[in-house]
Amino acid sequence: SISSKKDRALIIRGEAFKHVTSSQHNTELLVTISKACKTVIACRVIPSQKAEFVKLFGHSKTLAIGDGANDVSMIRQANVGVGIKGKEGREAVNSADFAIGP
Repeated sequence: SISSKKDRALIIRGEAFKHVTSSQHNTELLVTISKACKTVIACRVIPSQKAEFVKLFGHSKTLAIGDGANDVSMIRQANVGVGIKGKEGREAVNSADFAIGP
């Protein structure tokens, strides 16, 4: 029984996300599982998956952190977007709610 979100987190890599979201049934199952988690984290996702990930989990509060132009759609889709100033340019910072870095 999944009764408490207190100690549950879901971390999904880009390749696994691609596999799961190739089927509507599996996508719905992923969303159901995510609702039993306090935190859902995507890592090593390709640019086209970033906004898709945030949109899929839009039933919750979402935070997106990025440092380049390929992160802009994800940052804009999230409830809160954070742009990191750095070598990648200013696109992420200009699209974000908050900016961090030198």
